[in-house]
Amino acid sequence: MIIAFDIDMTLLDHKDYEIPNSAMLAIRKLKQAGHKIVLASGRNLHNYYSRDIVDSILPHALVELNGARVVVGKEVISDIIMDKALVKRILTYSEEHGEAVGMTDGDDDYYTNQDYIYEREMLNWGECGRRFKDYHLLEKMDVHTLVYYGDPAGAKRLGEHFPMLSVLLFSGKGGADIVPNGITKAEGLKELCHYYGMSMKDVVAFGDGSNDVEMLKEVGMGVAMGNAVEELKVVADMVTDPIGEDGVWKACKKLNLF
Repeated sequence: MIIAFDIDMTLLDHKDYEIPNSAMLAIRKLKQAGHKIVLASGRNLHNYYSRDIVDSILPHALVELNGARVVVGKEVISDIIMDKALVKRILTYSEEHGEAVGMTDGDDDYYTNQDYIYEREMLNWGECGRRFKDYHLLEKMDVHTLVYYGDPAGAKRLGEHFPMLSVLLFSGKGGADIVPNGITKAEGLKELCHYYGMSMKDVVAFGDGSNDVEMLKEVGMGVAMGNAVEELKVVADMVTDPIGEDGVWKACKKLNLF
């Protein structure tokens, strides 16, 4: 089977930015049982702030950028790029409205309203390790998805202004993924299933945010964390305990995955 995990607030607890020991133990036992471990995230998992997570888990495959890119080992099996004219329009809107929108590529951060991100991270964590660059450079780069930082009202306005985009709130509601309509983790997993010669019925997926809805609806078993947004809990086949209460471990045991 394929066992797919979202990262933030599914595996990675933002209270201490650590993966609970019980979740790491569950992943080891899932591998020993012969399951394929997949990280399915809105993140670019090749960035500086994600590499350590990937290295600690050593997944068989990645469904990253909300399904815009699918990687098995070093082989990229799917790669969808946003229209550059649309990227420019989003950046112009964000600049005009004072919104913080952009992306991280490799070791560098390209965002509008960088002051907001700096102040927010200093307030939350006492430091900001961002390596800010001129966001205008995004207009010439290959952009898969973007990220919005701010309150839900700003995310709603952004989505209303760009109906061709899905603006998907984080479970903590401090930001959102900006994804072209039709690109989802579910579609990325379908590409992966085709690669492995498997069915979506052979997938168990764990998530907590709005960008996990399609994934949990379309896999054989969708598990929402206890700390998940309500819209995800509604579509899930199972709601486990929150991340800080060994939710991943308990669900794996209940489903007899090892």
